[in-house]
Amino acid sequence: LGRWEEALAEAREVCALRERVLGADHPDTLVSHREIAVGLGWLGRWADALTAYRHVAEARERVLGPEHPDTLAARTDEAHCLRQLGRQVS
Repeated sequence: LGRWEEALAEAREVCALRERVLGADHPDTLVSHREIAVGLGWLGRWADALTAYRHVAEARERVLGPEHPDTLAARTDEAHCLRQLGRQVS
């Protein structure tokens, strides 16, 4: 428990492998990008997490469409991150 640096490093390795094997926009690769964002959040690195969450949201919107449940979930993740940063969510 609490080994977030190690978990983040592992998530980055998995993500790189998925990008190489599956492609950057594959849904499983995007799940890995989200896991990186989650790890960054747990480490309190919210600005970095926001960049990662936005990447996932934009890619899912491009690949799946703006109303797909996974895209909407990614936008919710982005909003949560903005709240953590103290920014207004509109």
